[in-house]
Amino acid sequence: MIDTPGLDAIVDRMRSGSSSPASWDSGERTYGDLLGAVDAWRSRLASIGVTRGTVVALHGDWSLDACALLIALFIDGAIAVPFIPSAKAEMRALMGIAGAERLVTLVPGREPDIESLGGGVDNELISTFRARSRPGLVVFTSGSTAVPNGVLHDGQLLLRKFV
Repeated sequence: MIDTPGLDAIVDRMRSGSSSPASWDSGERTYGDLLGAVDAWRSRLASIGVTRGTVVALHGDWSLDACALLIALFIDGAIAVPFIPSAKAEMRALMGIAGAERLVTLVPGREPDIESLGGGVDNELISTFRARSRPGLVVFTSGSTAVPNGVLHDGQLLLRKFV
């Protein structure tokens, strides 16, 4: 676990209201349910060798499980690369740009599929995040060029916006 002040504050708020409802696609669930799913994901990720700095692509709609996975990745200092289902056609190329090492596919009603993608591409920006032990979030945009560009956000700075 890395030092993530913004995330720590968010998790503490969820713990203090663990019986409070949080709405998700499969009906009403609590923040306690979300935190339980985060713990389950952290165990699963550790068992497949996802550690600080690992680049993990997430393919699926936003759900309790997807949010729990994203939180678990941030807690453990990984770099998350989320994709919505409609991005499937271009996803492989974009994962290559991001240097994704694992792909987690979430389909409602099924067990998550976790695929190892190999060593990934190590670029200077990813190396900097790894050296600083910072969680990251890669978001793709086409901007004005219509050519996909990846933007790596610092997870700690991003989370501070919410506390």
